[in-house]
Amino acid sequence: MGFWSRLFRGGRSVEVRFVSASTHVLGMSEAELYLTQPALRAVVSYIADNVAGIPLKCYVREGDTERRRDTEGVLPTLLRHPNGHMTGHELIRMTMSDLCLYGYAVWYVVPDADSPSGWTVEPFPSAWTQPVTADGVTATGYTVNNPASGAIQTFDAEDCIRFALYSPDGLEAASPVRALKQVLAEQVHAWEYRNQVWQNGGRVSQTIERPANAPEWAPKDRERFAQDWKNRFSGDAATDSGGTPILEDGMKLVQTQFNAREAQWQEATRIAREDVAAVYHINPSLIWHTDAQTYASAKDAARALYAETLQPILDMLSERMNAFLIPKVGADSREYVEFDISKKLEASFEEQATVLQSAVGGPWMERNEARARFNLPPIEGADQLIVPLNVLEGGLASPNDTSPYGGYDAGAPRLKAAKPLARIKAAPDTHASMDIAGVLRAFFKRQRRKVEPAIESAKAKGGLWPDWRSIEALKAGNWPAWWDAERWDRELADDLEAVFAESAEEAARRTLRELGGDPDGYDPRIAANYIRKMAEGKAKAVNNVTYRQLERALADDISEDAEGATPAGVFDKAEGERADHTGISFATALTGWAALEAVEQAAPATRYRRMKTWIVTSSNPRPEHAAMNGETVPLGELFSNGANYPGDQVLTPEESCNCQCQVEITIWEV
Repeated sequence: MGFWSRLFRGGRSVEVRFVSASTHVLGMSEAELYLTQPALRAVVSYIADNVAGIPLKCYVREGDTERRRDTEGVLPTLLRHPNGHMTGHELIRMTMSDLCLYGYAVWYVVPDADSPSGWTVEPFPSAWTQPVTADGVTATGYTVNNPASGAIQTFDAEDCIRFALYSPDGLEAASPVRALKQVLAEQVHAWEYRNQVWQNGGRVSQTIERPANAPEWAPKDRERFAQDWKNRFSGDAATDSGGTPILEDGMKLVQTQFNAREAQWQEATRIAREDVAAVYHINPSLIWHTDAQTYASAKDAARALYAETLQPILDMLSERMNAFLIPKVGADSREYVEFDISKKLEASFEEQATVLQSAVGGPWMERNEARARFNLPPIEGADQLIVPLNVLEGGLASPNDTSPYGGYDAGAPRLKAAKPLARIKAAPDTHASMDIAGVLRAFFKRQRRKVEPAIESAKAKGGLWPDWRSIEALKAGNWPAWWDAERWDRELADDLEAVFAESAEEAARRTLRELGGDPDGYDPRIAANYIRKMAEGKAKAVNNVTYRQLERALADDISEDAEGATPAGVFDKAEGERADHTGISFATALTGWAALEAVEQAAPATRYRRMKTWIVTSSNPRPEHAAMNGETVPLGELFSNGANYPGDQVLTPEESCNCQCQVEITIWEV
């Protein structure tokens, strides 16, 4: 038989009657006031629900700065399943409600073989509980009197944990409700007066006044007028209800509605609410919103609730559990419970991210940790921090911190010396251009084996060109049947990604060696996403050129003697000089980008002034590139043509194809 079953054995029904609340309110119990006074109930339930809604977590202290969350031990299990009929939320809510109403609450903690934790926590209803004491200070036990069954039972104090607010009378409970009884009595008086007004006052919303000098009415004339008025304007059968009456003899229609403001009902209600809220240290606007309240004031009031009102109570609850519950159930002596109030005080995720990034000097959350916030499963390889190249130890404080002048502007420290520390020219490596050309050549051969037969098949069927062939159709992805644009873009991007990653890593490490830094400081994982995007952009550009050349060849737009006049000639040219020239162009662009990435790692903007210069290396450059020769901008800015480096994929094919310009980087210490 369970604990409450024993205590309720022999139960009987009890009838509770309330009479003349205004007369007996000072003698009402806390429970009766909670049941009958809406302001008190609103405040108490608001506090209890908010405290119960704060996560109660258990931790094991591993060191001065390290702690481990415990979710499976006896303590967290007991707090999740305190007994056979309550949840942890309900336990805290009942405890907090009793504290607010009675000033104390008592838990009965005993072993229980049927409980998941091996223990059970039974909260005594404070209305039934009285301490047993010999000296008025120390409780030796607690007597529980069940008014429904009449059963009385005393429990040893060693098996109980008492939570109590301050009391000037020792163990005598100092209920906050005692300080409110006079205020609540006045409120009840106001209610009774209002009810009396409604019950005893004349329930007349309008009257008709007849001037004193009007002709005298005979009784039958007065009755005739009254009956006619009722028939036309009063009751369900009124014929002119909602119409405009025509009055005679100078009569006037006068409104006589009850005015709650004149009876000071609203003012009395507001004062009572404020007094109740004040006793519990609650801002009234949290519960009773007003028209004057703004979002900012509501936000500040909510923060004050947890930071000022509830924090002392939470400290008292957790300290009592740490001091008495933990040793009682035999939990680890290093373990402790804590209300995670940060869950209620935390700002928006954007505000938190900004503050934490500045506090730790870089990204602070792994991808799998972010996925867990949205209840998503972890993914492989997402257990490391992704650190952008502009965030390093001793570098920028946050990924959000940037400088349009590469960290050197009017407010930055002066240069330590006029001579630069280093000047690095990002010249492409011959092996890189040859490797990229080899990848392109192999791709063109594979593409040729599929496209040339597809073109011949389309010719035989008479469907070389769809009737809808247009620029708009091609942009929408409506390519001829012999050209699978999606496939070629995907396959070439996959081929280029591998060689790009290898070549970029070699160029970045070479740049770090020239700077005198650690070549292993380059992390290829950071650049993986950008390299993939670069490969996809370059692949699409290459295939678009191939398709346009094939289109011209099939349309007989090229002289028969010219190279590339046939599909076979297009692929011959692609596998030959086009692959070589494109390999040099891609290697140049890739090397420039890799050098910039390496400098971002080795020379943070807060310690160095970094500048980059556009250098023309070919004997026959484009006119626009020749005009840019020697143009110098901070490392974080774009050149005048909108590119970050020569060969940047933001440039059109006409600007980047076969471009052999290079970028030169100059670094000063500040």
